[in-house]
Amino acid sequence: MRIRRLGSIMVIASVLLSLVAGTALAGAGQGQKHKWSEQFQDMQGFEWGSSHVAKMAAKGVFKGQAERLFAPGAKISHQEAAVALVRFLEKETESQALTQAEIDNLLKDIPDRSKIAPWAVAAVAELVKLEVLDPKAPFDPTGHATRLEIAVWLVKALGEDDEAQASMTKALEFRDANLIPANMVGYVYVAVDLRLIVGYGDRTFRPHQGVKRIEAAVMFGRAENLVDWKSRNEVRGTIKAINTTEKSLTVTKTGGLDATYILTEDAAIFIGDDEKTFADLVVGMTVVIKLNGEGKARYVEATPVAPPTTTTVTGTISALVIPPAPALPQVTVNSTTYNIAATATVTLNGAASTVGALQTGDSVTLTIVSGTVTVIVATRTP
Repeated sequence: MRIRRLGSIMVIASVLLSLVAGTALAGAGQGQKHKWSEQFQDMQGFEWGSSHVAKMAAKGVFKGQAERLFAPGAKISHQEAAVALVRFLEKETESQALTQAEIDNLLKDIPDRSKIAPWAVAAVAELVKLEVLDPKAPFDPTGHATRLEIAVWLVKALGEDDEAQASMTKALEFRDANLIPANMVGYVYVAVDLRLIVGYGDRTFRPHQGVKRIEAAVMFGRAENLVDWKSRNEVRGTIKAINTTEKSLTVTKTGGLDATYILTEDAAIFIGDDEKTFADLVVGMTVVIKLNGEGKARYVEATPVAPPTTTTVTGTISALVIPPAPALPQVTVNSTTYNIAATATVTLNGAASTVGALQTGDSVTLTIVSGTVTVIVATRTP
């Protein structure tokens, strides 16, 4: 799996995995839900993580404890974290396809295998298969997952095990680094280096502290930014058209083909990290769309369209090229060559003119929008 470093982004969280809350849709008579976060009624005081909660729940990574409740302050168990991690890695289908014989073989050496809940057994086996979990180590399925434990799981799940092994002698900048076992130092180092988890203000790491559900949601959101997914149910491209009547998006996909996707009634929509509504989407945005089993869009993550940049250049035309249409004309001013928009406005000595009437030696002021000349004001001395 290919990982992208996040540079100098500072993540203020003690965050990692868990099984978070679920898919509680607005009931009959309640009207259509506009945002995923509106379905959770217990997020007061935890708004700092609400966008990550909504995003991960909308993607199906987390499923519910109780209707319309997220339980952000509750700690997560090892088996809950295992199920969430398998979903995050998009391996749930593979885990459910394991035969009982395969599961028994994968879990045969786990001392407390009999204590794993039926709903988590396949996920735990899948993580053993992926070499995320040590099949001979105690698992303690209902015990609280700690920051140290989940840091190790996540680094392995993201394919960074070799780098962690190579970092075992690196120094950790935490006052309580002595609490981290020597054979785990490399994993913590990599987790911190990738900004998956950071220390507290008092320079402690608190490796044995349990992870809360809200912390889990935030970390999943951060971890997802590190992964170049190639999901079977994912579409990437640029919005070409928006149909507000049928609530659909026509997208020019990465390969160049156009396709139209109708959104589900409860589709989650994000622009960057901010949860938005269908009305906030605009043509030109690049999008990542997750599809459900019926081919409808259940999740849309859009990148804001950058505002056009406008600059002004004043100088003398040293070269002018007017090729056959549809190629754009080009003008060189101050040793820089610019494309001229087909709709560019041209004036010469105060009168409306054309690009074809311009000559080298003319003094010009160019208005350039996003790299293309849109206005030319030219002066020619008789």
